[in-house]
Amino acid sequence: MTAKVIANLPAKTGKTLDEWIAIYRADAPQAKKVEARRWFKTTHGIGGVTADIIMGRAEGRPSMLEDDTPDDALLESQYAGSRAPLRPIYDQLAELAASLGEDVRFVVGKTQVTIARTRQIAIIWPKPGRIELGLALPGVAAGGRLEPVKGANDRDRIRVFVRLESIEAIDAQVAQWLRQAYADDLKGLSATESAALTKSARKKQRAGPAS
Repeated sequence: MTAKVIANLPAKTGKTLDEWIAIYRADAPQAKKVEARRWFKTTHGIGGVTADIIMGRAEGRPSMLEDDTPDDALLESQYAGSRAPLRPIYDQLAELAASLGEDVRFVVGKTQVTIARTRQIAIIWPKPGRIELGLALPGVAAGGRLEPVKGANDRDRIRVFVRLESIEAIDAQVAQWLRQAYADDLKGLSATESAALTKSARKKQRAGPAS
C-alpha cells in the first residue's frame, strides 16, 4: 500500500515524493506531528495516511503502514493503563467487522486500527473513557449518535464517528452502520474494478483481528 501511495502521488497531487519531502521540510510545522498532518490536509488536501508516508520518508522512519511492530504488541500498547477497560469493546468491534466478509482486513497502527475492504471503511480510535468508531458513510451527515470528525473534508472517507463507552453501545444500529460502510465500499466501481480490488485486498489480508 505504501508503494502504491508513493507511485500515485504525481497523478493525484502533481508532485513526486521527493518534491513533497522538500515542501514538508521547508514549510510544514515541525513541533508536533498532528500539526503537520493538519497542515497537509488544510493546505494541500492530503490525507493522514499519505502525509504520514511523506513525513516518514523525510525523517528516515517507517510510516504507520510500514511499522514492523507485531499487531499484538501495538494493541497492547493502545489499550494499556487507563484504557485497558476499553479492550473488550475493541474485541467486540473487531469480531463484528470480521464477520462482514472474508475480504475484511485490519491494519493495526500505534494509535488506531483501520478496517478495510478494498478501501478504508472504518477506524477504531481508543480515547480516554471511550472508543470512537469512525465510519465511511458517503452521503450520511452527522446527527444523533453520529458526530462529525474534526477537520474532515469531502475528500476524506471517514467523516463521522460514534462514541462507544461500553459493549452494550455496540447495538443493532452500530452493526448496521458497519454493514453499510462495507457495502458502500464497492459503490461507484465497475464489476471489473470491484473484482480486481477485492482480489488484491484478499492477497493483503491479515490472519484476522488480533486479540
